[in-house]
Amino acid sequence: MCQTKEFHVIEGLSGFIYSHEPYDQVSYRPNRNCFIVLQTLKDYKIRIEAVEFLVEGVPNQCKGDTLHLFDLDKPRTTDATDGPGPIIGQICGKVKNRTLLATSTYNAMTLWWHTDSVLEKYKGGFILKWTAFRNSDGITMTEFQCGNGMCIPRVLACDDVLHCPDGSDTDRSLKLSIGCESRSPATSFYTSLFTMRLQSIRWSRPNFQSAFRRQRVTALDKQFLDSNRATSNCSATIDISDDRHINML
Repeated sequence: MCQTKEFHVIEGLSGFIYSHEPYDQVSYRPNRNCFIVLQTLKDYKIRIEAVEFLVEGVPNQCKGDTLHLFDLDKPRTTDATDGPGPIIGQICGKVKNRTLLATSTYNAMTLWWHTDSVLEKYKGGFILKWTAFRNSDGITMTEFQCGNGMCIPRVLACDDVLHCPDGSDTDRSLKLSIGCESRSPATSFYTSLFTMRLQSIRWSRPNFQSAFRRQRVTALDKQFLDSNRATSNCSATIDISDDRHINML
């Protein structure tokens, strides 16, 4: 079913995804089918975890409102038109904070957020956090190695957002050792959280360009992107918005 719909591709290193807006004020809406493809650098993977998650349904028995997560069969390129691969998660009900929902095999993951026609009158929805990472087989100058051996882009270790499962990227002494003190908090935040406002794409793909503004990355971020440009097709600028998150509905 996902392959018959239009996808919107989000390319970046990390970000937050909100089920709807205004989040925490009203519940998500019924009769929705929204699709996002998260894509990061080649040779990296994506891990996605719950920050908050409360939707209708019983975990492991999802029949109605459900967040479906799909893997890929091969690395994804910027101009790819392939549909999603095998399903790796069907999430509903209540999920604890920091629960790992899925990990991709390659550099992309597809999210399908489906809600049915019947919706109880309560506030619900979700906030997700996704992060680019790779398994350690030799760390580079543009990376930070978590305590569990996982490698993340160094720019993420400097943004004061928890990305390492063990929390090692929030250790001040480790952050100072890789030069995080030279970066402004605002620049670090905007660079690492690749964010934008996403309207419902149930019927058609909207024009997102008018909602964007551009922000040039710092020298450190440009070094990371340039070092991976040959394989990732990443740009030296990042699209962001004042909303600092992705809204699926």
